Amino acid sequence: MEQLVKLQMFAVAAGGAERTVGELSISLRSLQPPECTEQGCDRTTVTKSYLQVEWEVRRKTPRLFSCDSMRSCSCRVPQQDNSSDCGLYLLQYVESFLQNPVVHFDLPLRLESWFPRQRVRQKREEIRTLILRLHQNQRNKENHKTSPSR
Repeated sequence: MEQLVKLQMFAVAAGGAERTVGELSISLRSLQPPECTEQGCDRTTVTKSYLQVEWEVRRKTPRLFSCDSMRSCSCRVPQQDNSSDCGLYLLQYVESFLQNPVVHFDLPLRLESWFPRQRVRQKREEIRTLILRLHQNQRNKENHKTSPSR
């Protein structure tokens, strides 16, 4: 199924009068979902995982990576309590990991107390302060370049 949408383009001339300057046609095709989605994967098309290919390239031997052959866990980490702090939490996860990396991966890996929630709330203010400081530095440099020499 394909829909065709026509848009009229307008221009505003001096004096505020609008006039039509042309038409633009856009085709909206119904998109088919990909073969692999969150709901499942067509196993006939996906034959190797990234890990399998990487193993074969580096080790020159085949190896099957599956749920049965690999242990995994979901780490418990500090969680956001709203729908707007995901980026701040991501930045804090990275910063916390770089400052104090996990070196023992004994399961279950528990990082609930990795950093306090208040630390993430401070991150927004730190980023704001940094942006304002960089902006001010940039303005000072521009003013210095344009000011007459004494």
